[in-house]
Amino acid sequence: MTAWRRSIPQQKKLGLPVPPHMPVTHDASKALWRGLEPILCVGDDGDFRPGIIRWLEEIRTEVLDSEEHVLNMVAIHAQGMTYGTQSSVFETGIDDKLSLNMVMFRHDYAGIAAVVDVVKSTDKAVTALTMFVRNLRSAAGDHSGKTQEMADQIRESAYADLDLLFRDRLANFDESQDPVTYSNAWLDEVHRLLLTMGRDYLSQSPVPVFEEHESGRFLKRTCNQG
Repeated sequence: MTAWRRSIPQQKKLGLPVPPHMPVTHDASKALWRGLEPILCVGDDGDFRPGIIRWLEEIRTEVLDSEEHVLNMVAIHAQGMTYGTQSSVFETGIDDKLSLNMVMFRHDYAGIAAVVDVVKSTDKAVTALTMFVRNLRSAAGDHSGKTQEMADQIRESAYADLDLLFRDRLANFDESQDPVTYSNAWLDEVHRLLLTMGRDYLSQSPVPVFEEHESGRFLKRTCNQG
C-alpha cells in the first residue's frame, strides 16, 4: 500500500550487502497530487510503486483483455498519520483522495512523465511567486519579521487555488489526450493563475513610489505602479 525506496544510509548503518527498501513517506502538508512521482513512476533501479498500483496495472494489461471496462477510473485514497520526535508523538493526519484514469498505472505510459513534470514546474513557479513577495516586502523596507509569514500565506493560497485545477486535469488525463499538448495547456493555466496572484498582490502592495529605504548599509530605491 506504499511506495518504496532504496536506503543507502540504512545499508551502511546495518552493514547489509544491498540497500534495504524503506517506505516513502508523504508530506502531510502537501496535497496527494504533489507526491505522485513515487506512486506512479518506475525507476531505472526497479519498480518500487505501491503493490496496489502494480496490481491494477496487471489487471488492465493481463487479466482484462479490453480497453473499455468498469475500472477505467480509479480513486486513490491515502490515509495515515505523521509522527514527531523519535516517532513518539503524533503530529498530524493524512486523508486525501485522487481520481486517476487506469492508464496512469501503466508504467510505460508517456503521460506519467508529463504529470510529474507539470507538478515539478508548478512547485518551482510557486516558489518564484513567494520569492517575489519576499523581495517586494524587503524593498518596501519591511523588517518586522512578517515577510516570511506573508510568503507562506501566498504559497498556501497558491496551492489552494491550484488544487481543483490539478484534480480536474488529472481525472481527465487519458489516452485520448496527447501528453505534450495536454501538459502544455495545463501549464498555461497554472502560469495565468499565478501571474494573476502576483499582479493582485502587487496592486495592493504598500510599496511607496521611488522612496528610499535603509536596508543594512545600503539604500534601496523602490517603485510601485502608483
